[in-house]
Amino acid sequence: MSQSETPPDHDLARIAYVKSISWKDDSEETVEELVAKGYELRPIGNHEIGKAWNLTGGLPSEIANLLDSMKVQWSSMDVVRIGIVGEQFAPAVLHIGITPRSLSVHDGLMAASKCQELLVQHGFIDVDVEISEVVHWPDFRNR
Repeated sequence: MSQSETPPDHDLARIAYVKSISWKDDSEETVEELVAKGYELRPIGNHEIGKAWNLTGGLPSEIANLLDSMKVQWSSMDVVRIGIVGEQFAPAVLHIGITPRSLSVHDGLMAASKCQELLVQHGFIDVDVEISEVVHWPDFRNR
């Protein structure tokens, strides 16, 4: 989005979320109840994927190539922890930001699943994958 563009005229959406193969959910809370608690982003910390993510080439390039081959209009990609406010546990998540309204839920789930397959091939069985719409705002620091 260029500096002259306006924000989208709809709420940004989470398109797809695929849990890691190591996920066990004993919770009986609904998605709506969990979302109402609020989420926060946290640094990846000492998770092994952080080391792999900071290497030139390798896993990040493979994921970018995969997304490009699937025609996903991605604009950002990072590994973070996304947790519920006030709770200690926050799973490791590969977060992929996409252009708003550029990907259907079906195609998003396919892309997220393929990304997770790639993570598992690299030995990361405990990393979730999220694809959501994002808007990049201009950098106001240099104005």
